[in-house]
Amino acid sequence: MLLNIYYLFGLIALLGSFINLFRFNKFYYIIEWISKFKKINGKTPRINEFRKKDDYNIFISLSVSKMAITIWLIFGLFTNNWYVFLSLIMANFLINIIIKKWTLLHKYTLFLKANIDVVVILSLIIKKFI
Repeated sequence: MLLNIYYLFGLIALLGSFINLFRFNKFYYIIEWISKFKKINGKTPRINEFRKKDDYNIFISLSVSKMAITIWLIFGLFTNNWYVFLSLIMANFLINIIIKKWTLLHKYTLFLKANIDVVVILSLIIKKFI
Protein backbone atom coordinates (compact mmCIF):
# COMPACT_ATOMS: atom_id res chain seq x y z
CA MET A 1 0.00 0.00 0.00
CA LEU A 2 2.77 2.43 0.94
CA LEU A 3 4.65 1.59 -2.24
CA ASN A 4 1.52 2.31 -4.30
CA ILE A 5 1.26 5.73 -2.67
CA TYR A 6 4.93 6.29 -3.43
CA TYR A 7 4.41 5.47 -7.11
CA LEU A 8 1.32 7.66 -7.17
CA PHE A 9 3.61 10.47 -6.06
CA GLY A 10 5.83 9.31 -8.93
CA LEU A 11 2.95 9.97 -11.32
CA ILE A 12 2.84 13.53 -10.01
CA ALA A 13 6.60 13.81 -10.55
CA LEU A 14 6.11 12.42 -14.06
CA LEU A 15 3.45 15.02 -14.78
CA GLY A 16 5.88 17.71 -13.61
CA SER A 17 8.54 16.26 -15.89
CA PHE A 18 6.16 16.33 -18.86
CA ILE A 19 5.28 19.94 -18.15
CA ASN A 20 8.98 20.80 -17.93
CA LEU A 21 9.59 19.06 -21.23
CA PHE A 22 6.73 20.72 -23.12
CA ARG A 23 7.54 24.18 -21.80
CA PHE A 24 11.29 23.69 -22.02
CA ASN A 25 12.10 26.77 -24.11
CA LYS A 26 10.21 29.08 -21.79
CA PHE A 27 11.85 27.48 -18.74
CA TYR A 28 15.26 27.74 -20.35
CA TYR A 29 14.96 31.45 -21.15
CA ILE A 30 13.75 32.21 -17.63
CA ILE A 31 16.66 30.25 -16.14
CA GLU A 32 19.08 32.14 -18.41
CA TRP A 33 17.54 35.47 -17.41
CA ILE A 34 17.84 34.61 -13.70
CA SER A 35 21.47 33.56 -14.23
CA LYS A 36 22.28 36.88 -15.92
CA PHE A 37 20.37 38.80 -13.25
CA LYS A 38 22.41 37.07 -10.52
CA LYS A 39 25.65 37.80 -12.38
CA ILE A 40 24.84 41.51 -12.64
CA ASN A 41 23.16 42.11 -9.26
CA GLY A 42 24.72 39.34 -7.18
CA LYS A 43 21.36 38.20 -5.84
CA THR A 44 18.30 36.23 -6.84
CA PRO A 45 15.49 38.36 -8.32
CA ARG A 46 12.50 39.11 -6.14
CA ILE A 47 8.91 38.75 -7.29
CA ASN A 48 8.58 42.34 -8.48
CA GLU A 49 11.88 42.16 -10.43
CA PHE A 50 10.66 39.53 -12.88
CA ARG A 51 9.72 40.84 -16.31
CA LYS A 52 6.20 39.43 -16.10
CA LYS A 53 4.17 37.79 -13.39
CA ASP A 54 3.83 34.79 -15.70
CA ASP A 55 7.63 34.40 -15.72
CA TYR A 56 7.64 34.24 -11.94
CA ASN A 57 4.82 31.67 -11.91
CA ILE A 58 6.67 29.53 -14.45
CA PHE A 59 9.84 29.76 -12.36
CA ILE A 60 7.94 28.67 -9.24
CA SER A 61 6.29 25.75 -11.06
CA LEU A 62 9.70 24.66 -12.38
CA SER A 63 11.19 24.82 -8.89
CA VAL A 64 8.33 22.87 -7.31
CA SER A 65 8.38 20.15 -9.97
CA LYS A 66 12.17 19.78 -9.73
CA MET A 67 11.88 19.53 -5.95
CA ALA A 68 9.17 16.86 -6.25
CA ILE A 69 11.28 14.86 -8.69
CA THR A 70 14.33 15.10 -6.43
CA ILE A 71 12.38 13.98 -3.36
CA TRP A 72 10.87 11.11 -5.34
CA LEU A 73 14.33 10.03 -6.52
CA ILE A 74 15.80 10.16 -3.02
CA PHE A 75 12.98 8.08 -1.55
CA GLY A 76 13.37 5.73 -4.52
CA LEU A 77 16.72 4.67 -3.10
CA PHE A 78 14.78 2.71 -0.46
CA THR A 79 12.87 0.58 -3.00
CA ASN A 80 13.87 -2.60 -4.83
CA ASN A 81 14.90 -0.51 -7.84
CA TRP A 82 17.46 1.48 -5.84
CA TYR A 83 20.16 0.96 -8.47
CA VAL A 84 18.04 2.68 -11.12
CA PHE A 85 17.36 5.63 -8.83
CA LEU A 86 21.03 5.86 -7.86
CA SER A 87 22.03 5.75 -11.54
CA LEU A 88 19.57 8.53 -12.37
CA ILE A 89 20.79 10.68 -9.49
CA MET A 90 24.41 10.16 -10.57
CA ALA A 91 23.55 10.92 -14.22
CA ASN A 92 21.84 14.15 -13.16
CA PHE A 93 24.88 15.05 -11.06
CA LEU A 94 27.26 14.41 -13.99
CA ILE A 95 25.06 16.36 -16.39
CA ASN A 96 25.09 19.32 -13.99
CA ILE A 97 28.90 19.20 -13.97
CA ILE A 98 28.97 19.09 -17.78
CA ILE A 99 26.59 22.04 -17.96
CA LYS A 100 28.82 24.15 -15.69
CA LYS A 101 31.98 23.34 -17.71
CA TRP A 102 30.66 23.71 -21.26
CA THR A 103 28.04 26.40 -21.56
CA LEU A 104 27.77 25.86 -25.32
CA LEU A 105 26.01 22.55 -24.69
CA HIS A 106 23.88 23.95 -21.87
CA LYS A 107 20.50 24.07 -23.61
CA TYR A 108 20.84 20.71 -25.36
CA THR A 109 22.15 18.96 -22.27
CA LEU A 110 19.27 20.29 -20.18
CA PHE A 111 16.80 19.10 -22.81
CA LEU A 112 18.46 15.67 -22.84
CA LYS A 113 18.28 15.59 -19.04
CA ALA A 114 14.57 16.42 -19.12
CA ASN A 115 13.97 13.63 -21.65
CA ILE A 116 15.92 11.12 -19.57
CA ASP A 117 13.93 12.06 -16.47
CA VAL A 118 10.63 11.49 -18.27
CA VAL A 119 11.65 8.17 -19.81
CA VAL A 120 13.14 6.71 -16.64
CA ILE A 121 10.30 7.81 -14.36
CA LEU A 122 7.72 6.53 -16.85
CA SER A 123 9.47 3.18 -17.20
CA LEU A 124 9.74 2.75 -13.41
CA ILE A 125 6.05 3.49 -12.96
CA ILE A 126 5.05 1.16 -15.79
CA LYS A 127 7.29 -1.57 -14.38
CA LYS A 128 5.64 -1.22 -10.97
CA PHE A 129 2.03 -1.39 -12.15
CA ILE A 130 2.39 -4.01 -14.89
